[in-house]
Amino acid sequence: ARRWRGKVVVCAHDIDLALVEVHEEDGGAESTFWREIEPVTWDEGLAPNLQSQVSVVGYPTGGDTISVTQGVVSRIDCKNYRTGYTGQHNP
Repeated sequence: ARRWRGKVVVCAHDIDLALVEVHEEDGGAESTFWREIEPVTWDEGLAPNLQSQVSVVGYPTGGDTISVTQGVVSRIDCKNYRTGYTGQHNP
């Protein structure tokens, strides 16, 4: 598998989330990293539908390798995360 260089743009430890910028090594016009990736669209104020298929990628607590989990949305729960560092970035 090919590895990619990246840079953490912002990290929100309180909600276990980071925004990472991927660097292309060859500097070509066509990005090979994003070639078959479908971009995420964010609809302001809209949550995913129940039973929507989702994939979650991350490093779970206690693990030391990446974890990929697939499933469906079975419940939607809203919490206020306006605490700590990320509270400054939320609208």
